[in-house]
Amino acid sequence: MPCRETPWAEWVDFHRYNARMFAAIAETDPAHKWEALACHGIQLRCVERLTKRPEWKEDYQVTPNDGESSHGEVL
Repeated sequence: MPCRETPWAEWVDFHRYNARMFAAIAETDPAHKWEALACHGIQLRCVERLTKRPEWKEDYQVTPNDGESSHGEVL
């Protein structure tokens, strides 16, 4: 987590990364889907608050390689 003095652009990147992570969890872990979707929504609202622009669900679609390194190892 960035510190308070971190520029807002880094905070936006941080929250977007978290949103992608929670979207991936929602798709891959059915037992925690709803909690992950709730956290995903919270992260989107954080980005919206920082950028003053809406974030769209399509921006966070899970790709087949999310969560894997280039060698197929799970990160």
